[in-house]
Amino acid sequence: MNSRSGNRTGTMGRRRFVGATTAAGLLATHAGRTLAQSSATPEASGFRLNTLSPEELGAPAVPAPTKSVSEEPWLMEDALAPYKNYGTDAAPGVFPRTIRHENGETLLEAKPERVIALELGTIDTLSLLGMAPAGIVDYNPLPLGDVMESFLADVPRVASWSEVDSEAVLVAEPDLITADSGGDPILADLAPTVFMKSAGSGVLWKEVFEMSILSLGEEERGAGIVEQYEERVRALNQVLPSPRPTISFIRVQDGSMRYHLRNNFIGRILTDLGFPRPAAQNVDDFMYLNMSLETLGEYADADIIVVATDAGDEAGAFMEEMLGGAVWETLSAVQNDAVWLVDSAIWVAGVGYAGANRVLDDIAAYFGVEG
Repeated sequence: MNSRSGNRTGTMGRRRFVGATTAAGLLATHAGRTLAQSSATPEASGFRLNTLSPEELGAPAVPAPTKSVSEEPWLMEDALAPYKNYGTDAAPGVFPRTIRHENGETLLEAKPERVIALELGTIDTLSLLGMAPAGIVDYNPLPLGDVMESFLADVPRVASWSEVDSEAVLVAEPDLITADSGGDPILADLAPTVFMKSAGSGVLWKEVFEMSILSLGEEERGAGIVEQYEERVRALNQVLPSPRPTISFIRVQDGSMRYHLRNNFIGRILTDLGFPRPAAQNVDDFMYLNMSLETLGEYADADIIVVATDAGDEAGAFMEEMLGGAVWETLSAVQNDAVWLVDSAIWVAGVGYAGANRVLDDIAAYFGVEG
């Protein structure tokens, strides 16, 4: 075990399709709400960017996660600890300001207007602010799929996940770069750079949002975005079924699959909503990688199974093999018509409040509730 950690007929005809019924439905329904809010971003009653606990949001308690057996686990406490000291001492919206971050400190002389986002969380944040980036990382799938592709259609790709095009960065003339803490240190020589633990893993998606907002000097609008999410979560926690069903999460990729555990984007949202995880996934870690179909019986079953499939023929073929396999048919969620097929660009790559709101849309739609 590794850690870091076309429709069928018959039984498969009972599968539920949530969220886009392949991807377009809810994306199109809410595109305007989340990607064009330069004048409609909710205002907050204060400037609180740190988020409330699931208990404070009205979620029922879930079992504490078990200890990971991985040699290099992504532990939630360890991931969160440094962020208690990151941020800025500047008053909201006031520049110049110094940002404390993963790789040291960065002085921002004025409010950034041309931002290069080399990690996914800032892309999500900029979309909510209605602020097109000056450049982004070339990543597939982009958060929110086709909707984000449209928003970013004219934005240059100035880096891959592993390499920076320094010339393209200079041409973009950024006054701020946000990048993963493991990114190329040359970035800091090109423009003021704030390094953060990438929201690509999803473990720190809320903290990455806060760092992005502080770097942009958008505390008031950022606090409004947090409040809006928390109000929706509170509302859903009042109407979701009690007791909550257990939810399992599988990501299908090219030739293999992953089980998402507690410490990732979707894991934190499910905990905010009080959904317990099956014992095999209720682990203080990121995910189990490169899992075979034979592990489905041990790791996948729950009251509800959520399956997110990456784009591409190989992932599609593996998905069909999984859905047609003997083990799949034995799972109780399959037998009880409780399988959700969801969009990987939202449930995996969303990693921000725009993506999180899409997930809430999907969950509300499945249970037939408002929230």
